[in-house]
Amino acid sequence: MFKIKIYFKKIKIGVLVFLLVLTGLILINSMLELGKINKSIVIDASPKEVFSFTGDWKNLPEYQKGIENWQPTTENTRGEGAKFSYTTNELGIEFDIETKIVDVTLNEERVWRTVSGADIEAKYLFEPQNGRTKTTYILDYNLPIPIIGNILDVLLVRESRELWVENTLQNLKKLIEE
Repeated sequence: MFKIKIYFKKIKIGVLVFLLVLTGLILINSMLELGKINKSIVIDASPKEVFSFTGDWKNLPEYQKGIENWQPTTENTRGEGAKFSYTTNELGIEFDIETKIVDVTLNEERVWRTVSGADIEAKYLFEPQNGRTKTTYILDYNLPIPIIGNILDVLLVRESRELWVENTLQNLKKLIEE
C-alpha cells in the first residue's frame, strides 16, 4: 500500500512537471513570431520588366536555387490559377511540392501558396522607385510540428531560409540587370 502511494505521488509529480514544460513551450511558441521572412532589393529595371521576368516560369530555376524539376501542372502558366510542381531539399529531406498562383496585380504583386507538400505562401511585391524597382520577397511558412515548430525554426531552419531569400533576390537582380 505504501509503495502504491509513493508510485502515485511520483506519477503526480511527473504529470505536473510535464504540464509545466508544456505550458512553457506554449508560451515560448506564442512569443516567437517566426515563419515569416521579408527581404527587399532595388533592381535597375521598371516594375513591368521585373514583374514580367518573374512571371515567366522558365526563369524561376535560374534565380531560385535549390528548386529542382520545376514544371507547370496546368496549361495556364501565368496568372491566377497556374500551378507548378517542384522538388526541394530542407535539412537533408527531399520534399515534393505543388504550388499555385493565388493572386496577381499587374506589375505590383504575385502570390503563390502551396497546394501540397508544405505550408508556404510566397509573395513578390514590385514598387517603382525613380525608374527602378524595389522588389520585396515575403516568405511565410509553418513547420508542421505543433508547439515546438517555432523553436525548431529558430534552431534549424530560419537562418538557411533567410539566406536563401537573400540569394534569390541577389540572383534575380543580377539576371535582370545583365
